[in-house]
Amino acid sequence: MFKKRVLFIIITFSFLYCLNDKVVSAESKSKPTDIQIQASGNNLDDFIPKDWKLISKVKGDLNKDKLKDIAAVIEYTGNETDDEEDRGKPRVLFIILQKKDGSYKLAVQSANLIMREGEGGVFGDPFDGMVYNKGTIVVSFYGGSAWRWGYTYRFRYQNKDWYLIGKTELSENVNTGESKIIDTNCNTGNQIITSVDTKGKKKVVTHNIGKKQLKKLTDF
Repeated sequence: MFKKRVLFIIITFSFLYCLNDKVVSAESKSKPTDIQIQASGNNLDDFIPKDWKLISKVKGDLNKDKLKDIAAVIEYTGNETDDEEDRGKPRVLFIILQKKDGSYKLAVQSANLIMREGEGGVFGDPFDGMVYNKGTIVVSFYGGSAWRWGYTYRFRYQNKDWYLIGKTELSENVNTGESKIIDTNCNTGNQIITSVDTKGKKKVVTHNIGKKQLKKLTDF
């Protein structure tokens, strides 16, 4: 009987040790971008987690209820992660919707959309700002060196989710003056391509690439 009790104790402690080891291992593998923004709060500050700071925000009616909602971008300020040396600190975009009582609720968040400070090449931080425009959120990026690139994304709440409804892609050479801008309406498929060659000659092509399934904000 004594031997059975000792064996039971050994097995129990072994199980608890393994379980604890798995918990620690899981915690050690967590990333700052795994952060879950809290579901509700009275103001924007309530939604900014510890070890994060606000770097951009805009206000506007995003769900057509005549209340001022907020889109915000936050950046991690905690201990460095493995990929921060080259890329920079992680960033998260989230949108909170205002309720009738003045408080807010989380609508969506994305840890993949906003480029980091070190991802702009020689030009520097590629995050070129965020604005509210006609019920949409517009996010822009710009970077590169001699060849510059730029991306502008327009998101709107429709069909009970957040979708990319428009995008502009830019490439330009600051030495030769040549450039190309591709402006796409994702809802209709209409696309305008404006190009300028090294001699300054401008060419505009308009066509339709066909309607495609809209990309969700959370799929970036």
